[in-house]
Amino acid sequence: MSNNKHCTSARNKTILAVACTLFISLFFYCTSDTNPSDVAVEPPLPYLNLNDTVKYVGMETCRSCHADKYETFTKTGMGLSFDQATHTKAPQPLANIPPYTIR
Repeated sequence: MSNNKHCTSARNKTILAVACTLFISLFFYCTSDTNPSDVAVEPPLPYLNLNDTVKYVGMETCRSCHADKYETFTKTGMGLSFDQATHTKAPQPLANIPPYTIR
């Protein structure tokens, strides 16, 4: 009879452990903020330059609407790199270094 009582006690502890685990899991599932039905889907932004068929239009095209940014950008290293490298654009003297030409 003692052996049967021990099995019943172990079974009750197992059932209690499973019930507690399910309750805790259900609690966290119901209180989480990451419910997929609550996530708002943003419509795609209307930027035209994100299409893979868009071609480079050149800095002069941008200048017509963004003259102030164009004037400062063309003085930066990146702004100067949009054209062929020359001795006058170099940040330091390039004495005796011939210009590189792509053939």
